[in-house]
Formats: sequence, structure tokens, C-alpha cells
Amino acid sequence: PALSLSPDGQWQTLHFTIPALTSGCIREIGVCLTQCGEMDQPDELLAFVDDLYADGAADYTIRFADEHTEIWPGLHREISQMTRLKGITYLEDGAIHLSCADFGENYTGHHAWGDYTVSAQLIPMTGSQMGLNFRVQGAMRSYALAFDQGKIALLKNDSGYRTLCDTAFAWQTGERYELRARLEGKQIMAWCNNQFLFTYQDEDFPYLCGAVGLSVRNGAHLACREIAVSPNRA
Repeated sequence: PALSLSPDGQWQTLHFTIPALTSGCIREIGVCLTQCGEMDQPDELLAFVDDLYADGAADYTIRFADEHTEIWPGLHREISQMTRLKGITYLEDGAIHLSCADFGENYTGHHAWGDYTVSAQLIPMTGSQMGLNFRVQGAMRSYALAFDQGKIALLKNDSGYRTLCDTAFAWQTGERYELRARLEGKQIMAWCNNQFLFTYQDEDFPYLCGAVGLSVRNGAHLACREIAVSPNRA
């Protein structure tokens, strides 16, 4: 934290850098004003707050072994720190599970995130089209790094998914993989288990910001143990 001291009656600036978090969730931010001095010498404290905001690059990890099921009035259930577009989702054996009949997607994060690196510990359970989403701008716009019938593909959702590029990769159901994507402007770099897959430059109205998430299609079932988002580092 930092405090820029100045005489009474002038604005002062406070800022605090939130450290990288693992299995953390910030529920509230705010300002606490405390009167200093002797208890038997009361004094008046008057302060104005002009603005309060949080910004900067995300740097945290969600471990689903530490998350829980939130139950809303009625039968509505969601997994903490996630929001669901469609599909069936639940927690089991330290992982979030997402499955579908036609398609299902879960999201987390902020729509204004720009450049970042995102990774996920994934286990393909059944089916052949499932993966990690990023630059998510809602149900109709996003990218996905996805397992797809003997390949790993980069998909773009522009009111429907299409393949931008892919590479052969002999992934197996029931095995755990780490998918990772580094986003720098229009450029997307992809890895699986630290093996470099490809670089793709999207020149066709690229998405330059967005949240992250998971997606399944055509009856697939995916398990995810953790999602990590961090600033790009050299």
C-alpha cells in the first residue's frame, strides 16, 4: 500500500496491489477510516471519498477442490466463481464437470481483460469436442483451444464456432492435460503439457478482450481441476 501525505483539506491517494491468489475470492473492497488518538480525547474525523475502483491485470488461480455449489431459491445450482450459459455442471473428486446434449459453456473473469495467459488442468471424459475458452465476450463471441477428434484446434465463436487452425495431437479420454494460451493483441500462442502447438494471428475482426471459461459440444463431458490467469511474462 502507499499513502501520499498532504495537509488537511487536500486530496490524498491510496493504492494497494493485490498479490497473486490461489483459491482466493475477493468478496468486498472498500475504505476503512479509523480515528487515532487517546480514547479520553475524542476528536472529529471527516473525510470524503471521490472514487474507488479496481483495475489491472488478473493474477489468480481457481482450484475447484476449494469451490462449492451455490444453491439459489428453488432448484437453481451454480458452481462458485463460475457462471453457466448451458449444459450440466457439478463438482466431483476435486474438479468441475461440464457436460451437454448439444453444447454447454461456463465462464469466469471480466469481459474487459486484455492480454493475458490462461491455463487449465483438463480431463476429457467422453466425446470429442471440448476445451478452454478465452477472450469470452458472451455467448456469441469467444475463442476456444479445444480437443477435437485426434487434434487440438483453435476455434472462433462468431455466432457459431469455426476452426481457425489445428494440429494433430493423440489425446486420450481419462487423461489429464494442461492447455495454455498466451494472448497478445491479435496473436494467440498455444501449448499442451508445455508442448508448443501453434501461433495464430487473427486478422478478421479479432477479439481483443474478454473473460475465460470452459466449453463442450455434441454430447461431450469435460472435467477441470483448475484455471489460472496471469499477466504475460517474458
